[in-house]
Amino acid sequence: MQRGSDAVVESLSESVFLAVGLLPQIAVGLFLASLVSVMVPKDTVGKWLGQSSGLKGLIGATIIGAIMPGGPFASFPLALAFIAAGADIGCMIAFLLAWATIGLNRLLVWEAPFMGFDFSMLRFFCSLPAPIIAGFAARWLVRRFPSIRPDIG
Repeated sequence: MQRGSDAVVESLSESVFLAVGLLPQIAVGLFLASLVSVMVPKDTVGKWLGQSSGLKGLIGATIIGAIMPGGPFASFPLALAFIAAGADIGCMIAFLLAWATIGLNRLLVWEAPFMGFDFSMLRFFCSLPAPIIAGFAARWLVRRFPSIRPDIG
């Protein structure tokens, strides 16, 4: 265990190493988010993921989240860009929860090889309804308490 100035220097060097490693991921996430905000028309986002999209929007957001590769540095800026383009908060909750819980790339690359196919499929199918339920809950909460709706874009 180090103490004093050696610990401070080591901590600073680890912080710089971590920041340098994260910068490309952050840059790609911000690039994807800006690409969506420029390339995808707001009326298209509103139609497929907007407030009037209903169950169709929640299912679509769940599918997008489930197939979304990458970490939070890609997913969170993309969700922010979708919200700014007119996506419903419920759809973005479904998107983020599907990314976090279903994550098909993690299922195929990490979970199935380590935990086995049967366990992975059980966890996958048990996780499927969670984003849709959470999306409906978020929509209800925003209707019930309008002040919690984020003011974005």
